[in-house]
Amino acid sequence: MHRNRLTIALSLVLLLLSMRLAPAILMQLMGPSFHMIRFPYLWNFTPLFAVCLYGGAVLRPRWMGFAIPLVAQVLGDIVFGLMSGEVWQAFSMSTLVNYILVGFAVVVGTTLQPRPALGRLFGTGAGVAIGHFLVSNLAVWGLTKWYPHSLEGLAECFAQALPFFPTTVISTLFFSYLLFYSFVPDHEAAPAPEAESFV
Repeated sequence: MHRNRLTIALSLVLLLLSMRLAPAILMQLMGPSFHMIRFPYLWNFTPLFAVCLYGGAVLRPRWMGFAIPLVAQVLGDIVFGLMSGEVWQAFSMSTLVNYILVGFAVVVGTTLQPRPALGRLFGTGAGVAIGHFLVSNLAVWGLTKWYPHSLEGLAECFAQALPFFPTTVISTLFFSYLLFYSFVPDHEAAPAPEAESFV
């Protein structure tokens, strides 16, 4: 059982890292022949929120549900920092907000059964993606100097982020279905979350 948990944990971390880093690695390897302008939505096709929900609902001990996405996020930020040559820039106040939102998504996942109704799963996944979109972009606008701290700057911030939003929702629903209905056999699913503790 412990080996199975470790395998699941490592698989999810590798899934998160590979999906997050793939566009940047392709840019490094292929150079000018790979233009993110032509494939911009690859950045936001992510299993992150699905893994958060899955971790909260299924993984035990429960701290593992928090550790997996947070470790993957931190490692990804470090890699991006190393690739840019400025690791410190990867850890800003807006990044801290993202970590908090990741943890909150795991908490939301604890309200789900290991095999939730599809409508409940998709509704929760979409809600988490929408909440992250709103709060994270407010953080970018309010905590960085990328946009003017005015209504015009706020509108510009959301306008720049909006094209990426549908991909976030679609990927969250896709990976949520994959994880909750395909990743772990029924006999290995954890009991209902309300019967579990954090230890």
